[in-house]
Amino acid sequence: MTEDRATAESRAMEQLAFRLREAFVARVSDREIDERVREAYHRFDGSKVREFVPLLVENAVRRDLLAELRTVADSGGAVASGAVSGGAVSNGAVSNGAVAADAVHPERLIA
Repeated sequence: MTEDRATAESRAMEQLAFRLREAFVARVSDREIDERVREAYHRFDGSKVREFVPLLVENAVRRDLLAELRTVADSGGAVASGAVSGGAVSNGAVSNGAVAADAVHPERLIA
C-alpha cells in the first residue's frame, strides 16, 4: 500500500470513528467505539482491495451496535459484550436499565 493510500485510509478511519461517536453519543463510550473500529478494521488486514474497507468497517460497527442496543431495549438487561449504564453501552454492569429513545428506534440513527 502506498503512503498516500495508507494516509487516505487512516483519515477515512478517523472520520468514520467520529461519525459513529456522534451517532451513538451518550449511549456508547468513545473508547468502546474506537476499540470496535480497530477490531473491525483489523479483520481486513490481509485484503488486497482496500477501497471499500472504511465503508465495510463503519457498516459492521454500526450494525453491531444497533443490534446490541435493540437487544437491550427489548430485554432491559445486559448485552453480550457490554451492558446498559445510564443509557450507554459500556463494559460495566446494568445500572438503571435506561436506554435512549433512539435505541428503541435505531432506524433514526441511519443517515
